[in-house]
Amino acid sequence: MLADRRLPAAVALLGALLLPIRAVGAQDGTTVKPLPPKRSLVGTTQSPCPPFRRPVAPPPEQQAESRRLAQQGYEAALGGDHTQARELLRRAAQLDVTSEQIAYRLGREHEEVEAPSDAVREYCRFLSLAPKAPDAADVRERIARLSPQRSLSESDVTAAQFGAGLGFYERGRLYEARTAFAAVLAENPEAAPAYFNRGLVHASIGEPKLAIADLDRYLRLQPQAPDRPAVEKLLATLRRQLLSPSSALGWGLAVPGGGQIYTERRWMAGAVGAVFLGATLYAIRPKTERHSTSGTNPFGIPYTSTRESQSYPNLGVGLGVAAAAAITGAVEAYMYARRGRETLPKPPRRPDQRIGATPAGARQLAPLVTPSGDGRALVGARLKF
Repeated sequence: MLADRRLPAAVALLGALLLPIRAVGAQDGTTVKPLPPKRSLVGTTQSPCPPFRRPVAPPPEQQAESRRLAQQGYEAALGGDHTQARELLRRAAQLDVTSEQIAYRLGREHEEVEAPSDAVREYCRFLSLAPKAPDAADVRERIARLSPQRSLSESDVTAAQFGAGLGFYERGRLYEARTAFAAVLAENPEAAPAYFNRGLVHASIGEPKLAIADLDRYLRLQPQAPDRPAVEKLLATLRRQLLSPSSALGWGLAVPGGGQIYTERRWMAGAVGAVFLGATLYAIRPKTERHSTSGTNPFGIPYTSTRESQSYPNLGVGLGVAAAAAITGAVEAYMYARRGRETLPKPPRRPDQRIGATPAGARQLAPLVTPSGDGRALVGARLKF
């Protein structure tokens, strides 16, 4: 009866473990949308913006004078006198280097008088002061339009290699694409688009470790890349493909929650470990009982003796739940890693491999027909190595 009363508590503990496991499993069917390749090498690793030091706010009276000059500059611009507006805003910017509004307006006036280099500098200063401002996207477009187009390579051969790699990739000729992008990187080790595209190629031919290295390099070269969240999602999928189901199972059986630690899900590892530890403590919690014995000694004097004994009534249920938690966690880690491996693409045919050709070193079973001495034919087979 005691075990029957405590069994629902044990089942509740196990349910607390299984619920998060099922929740995670429900998300395993989600797939990462394929990323489009980069189509150009131009202007992707060199930024036209110079570095800016963090400005120091000027005294209040200097800020007030800067605002006065800026207002005069705005009025001159509305009147069509962009040369005067540019000069007034330049003086205002010298007085207060912390104002992103003045930097933006000065950049616009540089554009009006056809001074693109000065406009780019002011726009860059605006971005350094307010990188997340509502006008930041427009400013970046202006910088890209005003900046001189710069190729990552001074060699037309490199640009041609990149274009060839892109064409190979889009036609599914992945090994030729990888060779082409590798040639670009040999010429230009800082070519972020080539790392990105080669990472996509490695992911497509089932080489997640190489794909991770290339995409990590792309993010290091392009820390502000607009597609960074999508690339990080792809990296998470690729890292899951590297997991070994047998290792996940082994770690889970060796240490409760070890499979989840191996698969880099710390919170679930804590859940498995907590259920295992709680069930174990519940199992070894002793119950102390006192037993009294009364009688009369040989001299006719009555006596009462008391002794204590300990028992473990929760041992079976607690150890059962602990074992179930450990095994369930190990199996869940195994299935999680296995589902990741199942997303690993099959490598395509290599360019030097003919359709239907047998790989070198493979076993071949060849039919063999040999005439016998009495005119009959002997039919058999020959195994080639």
